[in-house]
Amino acid sequence: MAIGRTWEESIQKALRMVDPNVKGFQPRGDALSKDAIISEFHHPTDKRIFAIAQVLESGEISPSDITKHSNIDPWFIARLHRISNFRSRISGSKLSAINAVTMKEAKQLGFSDVQLANILVNDVDGKFVNDDEVRAHRIQQGVTPFVKQIDTLSAEYPAQTNYLYMTYHGNEDDIEGNTKSRIVLGSGSYRIGSSVEFDWCGVSTIRALRQMVRFVLEYNNYRHFE
Repeated sequence: MAIGRTWEESIQKALRMVDPNVKGFQPRGDALSKDAIISEFHHPTDKRIFAIAQVLESGEISPSDITKHSNIDPWFIARLHRISNFRSRISGSKLSAINAVTMKEAKQLGFSDVQLANILVNDVDGKFVNDDEVRAHRIQQGVTPFVKQIDTLSAEYPAQTNYLYMTYHGNEDDIEGNTKSRIVLGSGSYRIGSSVEFDWCGVSTIRALRQMVRFVLEYNNYRHFE
């Protein structure tokens, strides 16, 4: 599950949701032979997306041939090619050389700070930077996400429980921040089939927190009148 304002942003988010070890659309694991790649295209598994990433980055198979062997619509291959081309273009660049325009382009294409840390280097010894350094540089450049919402009722009625998501496409938030809000963080990937358990755990946690806050407030009021 992933929500974004472009397909590129969404597919990169979706891949990271599949497995925490998947950084996004990029080659993964040992390189496949050309025959193994062609076989993957004709008999797809969950690894096909990474085979496509490999050949787009290496150039050993053209986008048109990928479509020929996989029957994937050229539109999707073109979107993936945009991601691959950008990754190749900035790979090995110094973090300090990434300006706000390039950083924003990276984020709009769905690249996470962790992904960028794996391909950008520092000025001192040319070693890869870490995601904290990427994040600090990004914020310094003024590249931050915006909160957008989805109208789950198709504008038929005013929606009060909109899905919210963060994106680097836009120039303002759809809702104002609330300093009294609290976030309940889950653990692990949100996978198909886990929605009921996820909702139950989240709602139960929030209810328990509300009861705790109510108890603390009542206790403090009681002490005040002692």
